Amino acid sequence: ISLGLVGSEMCIRDSIDPLAFLNELKLVLCATHLGDTRTLGLPVASTIYFENTAEQRADMGINDNMLRFSIGIEDVDDIVADFEQAFTALA
Repeated sequence: ISLGLVGSEMCIRDSIDPLAFLNELKLVLCATHLGDTRTLGLPVASTIYFENTAEQRADMGINDNMLRFSIGIEDVDDIVADFEQAFTALA
C-alpha cells in the first residue's frame, strides 16, 4: 500500500477507503483537534474543506482520500503498530 505525504497530511491510495482505515485504528481517535494529548485523525475533504466543491479541492491539492493526523504523546512504536494493524486489516 502506498502513501503520499503532504505536510502533516496523508493520502491513501484510492483502493483504500479512508473512513474504513480510520475505523480500523485502535489507538488513534477519529476527532478534530481539541487540544488533546492523544493522537487524532480525520478525513480532510469531508471535514475541513466540506464547503469547497470537488473542483476547488482538486485545485488546492486536496484529495478525497486525504487524512490529517495530530500526533499525540503516545509511544511512537504504539502509533506505528496501530497504523500497521489498520493497513493489515484492510489488505
